[in-house]
Parts: sequence; structure tokens; C-alpha cells
Amino acid sequence: MTGRRLWPLGNRELMLKKGDAFEQDTFRHEQYLVLEEKGKRILISGCAHNGILNILDRYRELYGSDPDAVISGFHMSRKPHYSQADLELVRQTGEELRRLPVRFYTGHCTGEIPYRILKDIMGEQLSYVQAAGKSDMGMAVSSWYLAFCRRSSQLLLFRNGYLFVK
Repeated sequence: MTGRRLWPLGNRELMLKKGDAFEQDTFRHEQYLVLEEKGKRILISGCAHNGILNILDRYRELYGSDPDAVISGFHMSRKPHYSQADLELVRQTGEELRRLPVRFYTGHCTGEIPYRILKDIMGEQLSYVQAAGKSDMGMAVSSWYLAFCRRSSQLLLFRNGYLFVK
């Protein structure tokens, strides 16, 4: 993943220690999961530190189309406040996501203020996923259940009584 299109500004503050120095984290260690069932594809990401648009660009390179649904944080949360540049990046990202034929499910690391902005732009195309519970994705993943274990920081997927751990 090399793109940095509309990359959340807070991610520029995340560093890796190399020897005695710190350098920008490239997030090359991050992984993404694609579930396919009944002709539908669901892209699952964690906090999307590489930027959700960049992840979707790479998905299109690999699959030649957009996923039907995306479950991912957008890592736009900022403390203690949001700059105008942060808020504009959120709006631009929302405008790009709105043009896609994709349902989005996001969570805590998107941030409350960015979520409200994105929801205003994207409407019913965007939903908030709680920390645990049954997915409301209807036919897209009708037999999948999703939960996030805060203690182990693992995404847990359940299907037909089987547990899948990411």
C-alpha cells in the first residue's frame, strides 16, 4: 500500500522506532480481509491507517471493482481538537466515498465529529458499528456475526458456530 490520497493527518504523527530514531510508520504490517459469499464481497480493515481511499484503490487493483460493503474504522479521530484541514479532509473523503456503490460500516477510531460529518454527506450509505453485536448488513453477509475483543484487540467473525480470528 503506497498511496496517500486524502490520508488522515493524525496518521502522520504515528511513528516507529528504528534503532535510536523514530520514523513515520508506513503501516506495511496492516492486513485486510475480503469475505465473499453469494456473489457479494465485504472488505474488512482495522483502523485503515493507510487511508480508506487508498485501501479501496488497492482493492480495485486486485478485484477490478468496488466491494459491496466495507467494515473499517477511518482513523480520523483527533485529540484534543480538529483543525480546519482535518475537517476539510473528512468532507473530501466523504464526498469521494458517497460516489461509490458501497455500504460502509465504521467504528470508534473514525471519531464522533468526523462520523457526524460523513453521515451528513453519505446518509444511509454509512452506519456505525458497535464494539460487539450482530451485523445489520442484511443479505450482504447474512450469516456472519462480527465482534471486536477490546482485551486482545482482535476482530472476531462468527459463522455457523465457527470462530474466525483476525
